[in-house]
Amino acid sequence: MKKVLLTAVLGAFASMPAFSVACSTANGTTLTNFAAMFNNPGGCTAGSGNQWTLNNWVLGGDVGTTGHGGLNPVTDSFLVDVMNSTSPTSGAAGFTVTFRPNGAVSPNFFAAGAGQAARWDTQFFVTASSAADTIKEIWNTLLTPTASGDGGVQNLKQVRQGTNTTNLASRNVNCNSNGCIPSNPAQVGPAALAGNTSLTLNIIDTYIVQAGDGSSASSTGYTNSFYAANAIPEPMSFVLLGAGLVGIAALRRRK
Repeated sequence: MKKVLLTAVLGAFASMPAFSVACSTANGTTLTNFAAMFNNPGGCTAGSGNQWTLNNWVLGGDVGTTGHGGLNPVTDSFLVDVMNSTSPTSGAAGFTVTFRPNGAVSPNFFAAGAGQAARWDTQFFVTASSAADTIKEIWNTLLTPTASGDGGVQNLKQVRQGTNTTNLASRNVNCNSNGCIPSNPAQVGPAALAGNTSLTLNIIDTYIVQAGDGSSASSTGYTNSFYAANAIPEPMSFVLLGAGLVGIAALRRRK
C-alpha cells in the first residue's frame, strides 16, 4: 500500500513543470544579458505557472542605420522585460515581452531625427509546456509612437511554427503623423493562431523608424503579448496533484 501511495505522490509532482529560472529575474537588463543567461536548452520561463519557455534571443536580420555616424544597433542597445499577463479579450493566461531603449547607450535607435533611419530584427522562441498552453492569441504593440512631417515608425511581427521558414501569421503596425494603421495594438493573425497546434513558435520583430528633412519619429519600444486559449490548468494536473496530497496524508496517518 505504501508503495502505491508513494507512486501516486511521485507521479503528481513529476507532472508539475520542471524548475527553471523565470525570465523576469533579468528584467531591465540588456538583450546581451538575456542571450548570455537564457540561450540554452533550459531557457527561462514565463507565465504564472512557468508554462512557457523562452530562448534563442538574438538581434539579427537586416540591421542598419542612416545618419547615426556609422553606428548600428547592437544587443546592448535594448532592454528586455518579461511580465505575466492576462488577455484583455479572453481572460486567458499569458505573458508579455517588451523591447525598449537602453538609456545608457547613445544614440537611441528607437528614434529618428531629420534624415535619420534605423532598422533591425529581434527574435526569440516560445515553447508551451503542454497542449493546453499552446499560444492562440498574439498582439503587436508599439509603445507611445510619435511622428511629425513624413516621419514614421513601424513594427512588423512574424510568427512561425518551430523552425519553419514560412509565416504562420504576421501583422504590421505602422504609425505616422496621421495615426496608426491598422490599429495599435493589433492582433496578429487571429484565424491562423486559433488553429495553431505547434508548442513552439518563432517570434520575429522588424522595427523600422525613419524621418525625412524637418521630420521626426520615435517610440519607447514594442511589446509582444502572448495568451493561451485555456487559462485553467489541465484537469489531469488537478487529479494527479490531488492524488499526491491524499497519498501524503495517508502515509502520515499510517505512521
